[in-house]
Amino acid sequence: MQTESQDLLILLVFSTLSMFSLATFFVYTVYRYQKRIQQKQKELFAAVIQAQEHEKERIANDLHDQVGPLLSNIKFNINLFDSPNKLQQFRLDNNKLIDVVINNIRTAAYNLLPKVLYDFGLIEALEDLCELMSRGTNIDIQFFSNNTLTPSKVLTKQSELTIYRIVMEIVNNAVKYSKATSIKVKVDLGNETCNISVKDNGIGFDLNKIVVNKNHGMGIKNIFSRVDVFNGHCQLNSNQSGTTYQIIFQTKNLV
Repeated sequence: MQTESQDLLILLVFSTLSMFSLATFFVYTVYRYQKRIQQKQKELFAAVIQAQEHEKERIANDLHDQVGPLLSNIKFNINLFDSPNKLQQFRLDNNKLIDVVINNIRTAAYNLLPKVLYDFGLIEALEDLCELMSRGTNIDIQFFSNNTLTPSKVLTKQSELTIYRIVMEIVNNAVKYSKATSIKVKVDLGNETCNISVKDNGIGFDLNKIVVNKNHGMGIKNIFSRVDVFNGHCQLNSNQSGTTYQIIFQTKNLV
């Protein structure tokens, strides 16, 4: 009888220790998971802030490099003007410069806050963006879309703006660095997923440099950061035949 009691006590102690160990392991696992989530949130927040600062820096550089010199040139022409006989040529020269300044400011303002996005939605805004960028370069930028989203499902303006910024960053990088002659942008917007594809026929780049060098390819890192904001997935492939981005969002995360 005593032996049975001892065995029962041992079993009870063992069971209690096992349950305590299991509970401790469970609490520790939850703690580790929460810490990882918190760290991921901090990294994501920092990346978003970095992307915003990068955007502001790009626009500031555009205004400084494109608008500033033109205004200085206009001021220089005004100071040189000293003859009524040159009035017609003076007007022509400065009108051309002023038109360029207005166009540059309009482009910078469009990049900062695309009005068409808020008035007509994502598809129209992206189509307008591709057309605008194509006109300003010798690159053929084509836009394709397929919108089967149920009318009752409407993307939030924040998600639309994020997608718009992603596509703009990709196309802008291709225009600046890829030496491409063709860029194709395709957006398939459905009830389950939003699929975005951007492909150019440029010279490509070394993906390893993006991973190793933290100061290299900030634009690409900003793209991935923006994709992460809405729990999307981005696949990037680049070689001597060109660069392709494949981005997938779950539509439920965008509405």
